[in-house]
Amino acid sequence: MTLLREIASQATSFDFMSLRNVALIAVMGATGTGKSTFINKACDGNMKIGRGLESCTSEIQLSPFFRLNGRNVCLIDTPGFDDTNRPDSEILKDIAYYICEAYQQHIQLAGVVFIHRISDSRVTGVTRRNMKMFQQLCGTDAMKNVVIVTNMWGNVDKADGELREAELRTKSIFLEEAIKNGACIIRHDNSANSARKIISELLKNDPVTLQIQREMLDQRMDVIDTAAGAELNRELMEQAKKYQKQLEELKKESDGVCNL
Repeated sequence: MTLLREIASQATSFDFMSLRNVALIAVMGATGTGKSTFINKACDGNMKIGRGLESCTSEIQLSPFFRLNGRNVCLIDTPGFDDTNRPDSEILKDIAYYICEAYQQHIQLAGVVFIHRISDSRVTGVTRRNMKMFQQLCGTDAMKNVVIVTNMWGNVDKADGELREAELRTKSIFLEEAIKNGACIIRHDNSANSARKIISELLKNDPVTLQIQREMLDQRMDVIDTAAGAELNRELMEQAKKYQKQLEELKKESDGVCNL
């Protein structure tokens, strides 16, 4: 099966014709960051929200259409990275195939929302990887159509939250490069008005083509060979080397005990 046919076969359950005159916005982020909650606030919807330890959104879902600033808007609820049941490589593939099929159908995204919990006391290695992978998925030219949403401000001391927000903006290991290239960070207070104001920011811009769409469709690259895929693979390779080293050290210790 060719790449184009494989992409099309993965997205057959969606009616792309109905999206032709709609502002389509993807909502991304790690599992448990509140993507579905944000979407429900924006569209007054009832998409399923996770309450337990397991991931809730396991596949691409579209919000009901809603009117905002004179336009029909639809939000893409994407599966979260760091899922409890699926590897990130599968999540990336699902997201990439959907937005690539939209691109094949001549539908561009109005923008992308990336949600980050400001309540997290530390940014883990997985979260840093996700931030880098997200930036590679979008690409430099699309950053003007990206809003980084920080939420869960009610679960953190204001001063601590502001310090974390500043680090996200100014540290190269986080989102400094995205901000320099035109992305903005906006706080979300978990209200419908706040969610709609954030979406309104993206509606000011012309639609955009993401880097991964160009890579997979214009350059015919497999998802794992794209910049986002390479970022994911690089981190996994580093983990594998780390575990291999630990196994070798344990083996040496075990051999040493046996030789006593």
